[in-house]
Amino acid sequence: MIISRDCRSSQKRLTIENDDKKALYNVKDLYELFTIIGTPIVFDYHHHKIYNNGMEEQEAFELAYKTWDEVPIFHYSESAEGNIRAHSDYVKNSPNMYNRDVYVMVEAKAKDLAVMELRKK
Repeated sequence: MIISRDCRSSQKRLTIENDDKKALYNVKDLYELFTIIGTPIVFDYHHHKIYNNGMEEQEAFELAYKTWDEVPIFHYSESAEGNIRAHSDYVKNSPNMYNRDVYVMVEAKAKDLAVMELRKK
């Protein structure tokens, strides 16, 4: 089978992300998949807090981190009041990056305003 350059370029941009439901994938599950297909893992702090499959945050962070050949992109959000799975409007805390270089995408309903507020802290 011949794969066009455009397709290979697209494949290099694909990532997989841990989820917050037991019926879906946690970091440990995704790492097994990574060993087969080589697609890097986007670690989602919020999802991990909800469903971690017994892994400590740093252990899951490090496992996802080592799937990247470049500075990884991870997601950070916090739960909305009264709904553990929903994203809050703003985030109150900064994620622990365990002394690693990481690009962090803040997932908050207030979008850029949430990031600007976080940067002030």
